[in-house]
Amino acid sequence: MFDHTSDERFIFVMTALAETYGQETNPFKEKVYAQALADAPIEAIEQAAWELIRTRTLASFPKPGEIREYLNGGKAEDKAVLALDRLERAMSSVGKYRSVAFADTTIMAVVHSMGGWVKLCSMEAAEWKWSRKDFEKIYRAYSQQPVAQLQIPEHLAGIAERDNSARGLKDKSEEIIFIGGPRNVPLLSAS
Repeated sequence: MFDHTSDERFIFVMTALAETYGQETNPFKEKVYAQALADAPIEAIEQAAWELIRTRTLASFPKPGEIREYLNGGKAEDKAVLALDRLERAMSSVGKYRSVAFADTTIMAVVHSMGGWVKLCSMEAAEWKWSRKDFEKIYRAYSQQPVAQLQIPEHLAGIAERDNSARGLKDKSEEIIFIGGPRNVPLLSAS
């Protein structure tokens, strides 16, 4: 956790936001924002604030949650749509038999919370139509939480790994397909 309450850089960012949006800042507001953003390094807060100043058109002072969206690389809605696309591509190309891991650990947490890789890959189209909406909603919620609060598995087991583990077998030829990040195993491009 970072203590931004007396950080000159944080106070400058708050003042810049206040000036840009025609608002006043005060020590109480600065303390509230400092506490709400205590898990983020000042460099990330500065970057998010400047992105807001460059792109935001609303006249009100940005709320801490909006700053958090920019801390995490953009709006949660946009990220959820991209994550769903990456997930669906992996579901169709990797399938339920092979194990998978995503560089985007929020995808991992959401799939885990929805019953796992095999369950999602086994859904019929009519059922997936509704579950994909749940995925986006859960993804948006999870992307607003600190990573430490999420249950993120190391990977998502496919049927082959699950069944072999249940029989006490470990198949060394069974590799995990990584989506969206470099690893020491082949990378499946999801773009």
